[in-house]
This record gives sequence, C-alpha cells and structure tokens, in this order.
Amino acid sequence: MPVHDSGSTGAHLSITVEELMQLRLVALGTRPPSLIIRHGTILALHTGELLQRDIIIHGRHIAAITPWNHFPAAKSEINATGKFVSPGFIDTHLHIEYTKLVPGELARLSVPRGTTTVLADANCIANVFGGRGMEFMGSSCLAIPNFATDASRPDNNTAANISTGVS
Repeated sequence: MPVHDSGSTGAHLSITVEELMQLRLVALGTRPPSLIIRHGTILALHTGELLQRDIIIHGRHIAAITPWNHFPAAKSEINATGKFVSPGFIDTHLHIEYTKLVPGELARLSVPRGTTTVLADANCIANVFGGRGMEFMGSSCLAIPNFATDASRPDNNTAANISTGVS
C-alpha cells in the first residue's frame, strides 16, 4: 500500500520550470505577486541579523525579500508591522513513536511553535508491530487544516500567523 493515496513519492511538490519562470518575473517586478507580507522583521538565520523586510510571494513560493515598500501594492497583503518573521523549522530526524504521541497530536503541538516539517523514521514501530504499526501511524494522522487558505483574512490572526510564520 503506498504511503500517499496518489502513490506519489512527493516529487509533484517540487518547483516546476514554469513556477521558476513566474517567480523570476515577479522578483523583477514585471508580474504582480500573489501576496506581500509587509513591514516584518525577518530573522536571517545565516547571519543572526534582524532585517526590516517585505516578503514577496507568488503562488506557493517566495519570489523575493525586499526592503520595506520596494514593491507596489499587491492584491493580497498581510501587515506584519511589529511582528517577527522566520522560516519554518524542519525536524530532519524524528521517531514519532518515541514522543508517545500520535502523529496528529505531535503536529498540533509542533506547528504553532514553528516546526512545519518532520522527516519521520517509523522503523522502530515497524520493528515492534510490523505492518500493523505502520498502518496505525498512517491511519492515526489527524487532518491538519490548510492554514494558508485563511491567511488573507484579516479577522483571523491566528491562521495568518501559523501559515506565514508571522508571530
């Protein structure tokens, strides 16, 4: 039984050539962005700096990070004045069963705290319970809402904060 209903390996999530070309046009200013997160303070992890920047987004990817107000108004904007913006954290090695939580509960606790991706190794539960353990891990996942669909709603700050990394 495939891990995902589509039988996919996840390769469909990779950026396409068309998306790359569109991002280039947005970054150049010749195509409008889908969303701008305005006036945020960005944590630059590689230097430790806090930078006053706007985040320019097109589709599902960041096209550019610019000084405040470098781009004209976008169709959709989030005001991040007085807020910090940081990348989502990726836990690169996790055995969910060692947390003693089902996957959905782990996600419920981790996502609001900045962990947006986990690379889970389920070999231990498979060693103990075999295929039944793997099926349990797959079937016990709770559906995680797509917070990005609510990000443009100014009346829903929590959803915007989770989906954009704005805190």
